[in-house]
Amino acid sequence: MNPLVGLLRFLLASSVIICHFWTSGAPGSGPVAVVGFFFISGFLITYIRVERYADIRQIPAFVANRALRIFPLYWAAISTALLVALFLPITQQGDYAIGIPRNASDVLTNIIVYGLYGPVKQILPQTWSLHPELIFYVVIGLGTAPNYWTTLVGFIGSLGICLLYLVGAIAIPFYGDPLGNSVAFFAGSLTYHVRHTLVVGAIMFVAITVVYFCNHFVVPLWYKASDWNLALSLIPLALIVATGWASKSNQAGKGRAASICHFLGVCAYPLFLIHWVIGAITMEILFSGQRPYGPLFLLLAGPLSLLAAAAMAILVEGPLENCRSSIRQRSINSQVLIVGIERQPIS
Repeated sequence: MNPLVGLLRFLLASSVIICHFWTSGAPGSGPVAVVGFFFISGFLITYIRVERYADIRQIPAFVANRALRIFPLYWAAISTALLVALFLPITQQGDYAIGIPRNASDVLTNIIVYGLYGPVKQILPQTWSLHPELIFYVVIGLGTAPNYWTTLVGFIGSLGICLLYLVGAIAIPFYGDPLGNSVAFFAGSLTYHVRHTLVVGAIMFVAITVVYFCNHFVVPLWYKASDWNLALSLIPLALIVATGWASKSNQAGKGRAASICHFLGVCAYPLFLIHWVIGAITMEILFSGQRPYGPLFLLLAGPLSLLAAAAMAILVEGPLENCRSSIRQRSINSQVLIVGIERQPIS
């Protein structure tokens, strides 16, 4: 993973945790971070499809690779949550309640992720965001990603939907609905295609990054973040990702700092998944189920969440990455073999 983009993903996951664990201290950081995740997903899906699985015959390998990215860690997280709820039934109640599926339909939806929003009883409530992720893995990854023009059409269409909602012409919400979220995914995908035109200088990069994270933590303290605020946050994020992707340090990807950024990036997804479980345990054991939102709760549950995420990254994600690398390599080898055969002269 690109080190700076990995670090950015970790910071976004941390923003979600801060919002959940200390709501009054960062009331708007969660939604801005989730929209940022959608943007980066669109960017990375396009990169992976274009650079690693460009040939249509590699699509099965792409699908297998992405399934291994989403599902095993997610299943590990919800399994942990259900075990915690079994041995600590009190965690099924309160603000950090672990959801228990009510029927077979809820069970199936929690397993396959698709449809994991609305009335479905979610084991981990924050995982609603995986539903649109799954949709756009298909729409972008299997559809628009390889071609700039199809990506542009997708972006223009999604931007139109976004603007119609923002001016009150349609009722589709910008945040929390796959159609409303589509502009973030397509903005990330389009950014990959035009990334070289969005690179800014070092001073501007620092300034834009400061502005972007002020939008996470400072602006919401003064007024409630609106959907306009969420949508406009995609502009500085596009410049940050494009510049970070193009930086020499990222291309090299070597050294201790790059290794740390890479590992933090690997921890981002498990951190997003497991922090709700750690929050439930911490709240029930140390705060007797009372509403503990505040810096003390963050200081207690935050580091524990980081430790749990690091364990998942090492014990689960590490072997999975080896498996995904093997799939990529086999796909490359088979593609080279096919090209070699096709180029052989007919005798």
